[in-house]
Amino acid sequence: KEPSPPVLEPPVTTSSPARPIQTSYVPPANPKPNKNGIVKPSLEDVKDDSLVAMTNKHGKGKYWFKSGCPTPDPRWSACQQLMIGPIPGDVEYSTLRSAFLSKGHTIHLFIQNNQAWLEKNQEKFGKKQVKFGYVVYTDSAVASRLLSQGYVMVGHAKVAVKEMDGQPALFVN
Repeated sequence: KEPSPPVLEPPVTTSSPARPIQTSYVPPANPKPNKNGIVKPSLEDVKDDSLVAMTNKHGKGKYWFKSGCPTPDPRWSACQQLMIGPIPGDVEYSTLRSAFLSKGHTIHLFIQNNQAWLEKNQEKFGKKQVKFGYVVYTDSAVASRLLSQGYVMVGHAKVAVKEMDGQPALFVN
């Protein structure tokens, strides 16, 4: 008997009053599960017609994380995702991963470290080096709980969490 193909969760269409976010996921013909049997969809297989994707200079219709106005990654439901940051520049990826994993099972953790953007936005953050990113949880209740808390302790730092709702992020120095 052949093994069953892995189950893929379809993305959920979300919208905010400011911008509708529409996505459609087309599963690949031969999805390859990771060592735990989970298939992580490729961005190549996702049509994203959010404002961010349609104005992406790296390829129209491709998802691109923008910390100033974060939209959900179209591979997962928006209610599973949280923007994280600002993250102090001296915090290692492994420390971040451990902190967010301690709150619940994560599917994906992305950290952006764009030096050109940081220099352009230095007035918001001063001279300190910061990073931004997003985390995706398997259980939307974990994301909801962290959102109501407003932050996650990562080592010595309180790292803020925000909905990936396409609305501008507000940062406090």
